[in-house]
Amino acid sequence: MQRGLLSLAIFAVLATGLTSQAAGPPIIKSGFQLLYETRFEQARSSFLDWEKAKPQDPLGYAWEAASYLFEEFYQQGVLSSQFFLDDKRLARGVDGKPNGESRAAFLVASGTAERLAKERLTKDPKDANALLALAVINGMLADYASLIDKRPLESLKRIRESEGYARSLLGVKPDSGDAYLALGAANYIIGSLPVHKAVPSTAWWCPG
Repeated sequence: MQRGLLSLAIFAVLATGLTSQAAGPPIIKSGFQLLYETRFEQARSSFLDWEKAKPQDPLGYAWEAASYLFEEFYQQGVLSSQFFLDDKRLARGVDGKPNGESRAAFLVASGTAERLAKERLTKDPKDANALLALAVINGMLADYASLIDKRPLESLKRIRESEGYARSLLGVKPDSGDAYLALGAANYIIGSLPVHKAVPSTAWWCPG
């Protein structure tokens, strides 16, 4: 039922990040490799170094947020096959409480990425990095809302926002593999939601 939520977390964040940074700075590529290896602190250190070098780049903060998200998922057992193959566990989310410090850091990094990206869009509505950052951040916030906070409507709202930014990115870069990854994951999740959870979304979202 909600199996697509993990697809958004792993597929649309890690895969999108690796795609977007394939020819990017070595420090970012190294950070994503460390995420794959569940070496979260080391990965985060790489992203923090990038933030120091490029403090106005929203993607650095988005990847930092990803390191907190996946660390929380790892600690809660979300990244195990036992979790995502169990529909009942997915439906109710994690059993334990989130780490308070990691939660706060995740929200701060997400908020910073969102703020910087929106500021860049006011100057250039076609800023591809800003659109990508917003697609990724909203996807991760959707995962957190669903699996950690257990707020399905907030999760769905964020999924729709992620989808919207991914579509905008495709409008700017029609050949963007990043946008296709994020959009495909968002559409998969929407299609996986039961009708009673998907219908309320019409109250606040109108397709473009």
